[in-house]
Amino acid sequence: MGHHETSMNRINSSDGLLSRLWRRLRPFYLKYLYLLRFPEETPFLHPELSVTDEGYRIGKEARCGLASRQARKNANQLIKHIPSTVDQNAIHIVFPPLMPWGAMMQRPHHIARFFARAGAVCWFGIPRYVQKPPNPVCIEEDGVFTLKEPFRLLNGLPNENIWFWISSPLDVYLLDTFKKAHCVYDVYDHPQLHRSYGKALLEDHHRLIQEADIVTASAEALKEEIQPIRPDVILVKNGVYTEDFQDGKDITDVLTSKDLEFTNRYKSTVIYAGALAPWFDWDLLALAADTNPDIGFLLIGAHMEGDAENDKRFPPSCENLWSLCKRRNIHWGKSKAYRELPGYLNLADAAIIPFKTNDIMDAVSPVKLFEYAAMGLPVISTDLRECRQEELCTVCKDADKFASALPAACEKGKEEYFRNQQKQLVQTRTWEKRLRPVYDAILGTPKGKVSSEI
Repeated sequence: MGHHETSMNRINSSDGLLSRLWRRLRPFYLKYLYLLRFPEETPFLHPELSVTDEGYRIGKEARCGLASRQARKNANQLIKHIPSTVDQNAIHIVFPPLMPWGAMMQRPHHIARFFARAGAVCWFGIPRYVQKPPNPVCIEEDGVFTLKEPFRLLNGLPNENIWFWISSPLDVYLLDTFKKAHCVYDVYDHPQLHRSYGKALLEDHHRLIQEADIVTASAEALKEEIQPIRPDVILVKNGVYTEDFQDGKDITDVLTSKDLEFTNRYKSTVIYAGALAPWFDWDLLALAADTNPDIGFLLIGAHMEGDAENDKRFPPSCENLWSLCKRRNIHWGKSKAYRELPGYLNLADAAIIPFKTNDIMDAVSPVKLFEYAAMGLPVISTDLRECRQEELCTVCKDADKFASALPAACEKGKEEYFRNQQKQLVQTRTWEKRLRPVYDAILGTPKGKVSSEI
């Protein structure tokens, strides 16, 4: 018995030592994980990087350390990969690593494209987990370059010409690390939609609002919230490049046979193109599909609550999607590249924005609304504030009205006159018209804050 007790004491002592060792090593382990896959960049998080102030702080410190190390490196190795036609004295806009380039095109991608067309040079940082590109610097469009070490480049550029386009409070460290550079803080979602929302994130959010040279907001609700702190906040709603959606009929080669077979089974097709994220109203779509068995519902987009793309059995976190896909008239086509989107929208007679409704979602300006309209589709949306202000869509106050509005919308989408009208209306919602005031403000900013008279 004594020998057994001695053995147990040794095991307990060993467990205690391991526990103490783990507590010491845990922060370094978390930073290592964060450097590989930032929470901002992938939905498939390690459980340790959950919604906590600790996880947020670790992530911010990791990003700051990475930027500082890059900035100390010699820039010559990168500069030799930059075309000689790039104007060193132009405005250079740096987008900190947040998301990949090329698959899903979101607000930051479209903003970079606009600034490049306006005459700036845009450096779009790509996450570390993305497959190694063929060159340290890749040309995506004229004036838009992607690279994994954007901060290393800064040693070779005039500080007074550098602007950071910050979209996440995680990048607040740029205010201290590169003090001579300017920055725009673009608030395009309510802070509570951030997966690491908490006191630490909110403090950084407020600091960026106060100290950024220019502050922009994507929705009226966000502008109203920011305005008491920054009266000069610029409203920059989402928009569209209409030219990207003019040739949908000519790129049907990108469509998969399963997607085509599904749409051919139904007289009418309703499409949703976007992330299947926590704000997606699963119950609403289930009701709409059950109410309209003769309409096919095509869902295009990444599932953000689990790795359903690579698991045919649907993991527990994908239960909502699995439940929807049991219905004969719902088909999930998985995520598609931006260039494929017009071909898929061309299959549809109407499009939907089935988001949950609350104060947080009232601060959302859906990019997809303008992309749908650019293809001439009628749009049915839940009662979101930004959609209520738009004549491009029909807003439904409850689930029953949403479901019952779809048959008429599909019939309207078959009318050439209506489609042409939608395309004409959306011409006033282009990224060029949305972003021009911001670029003018950048050009007119020597130092300090911009004027509110824009």
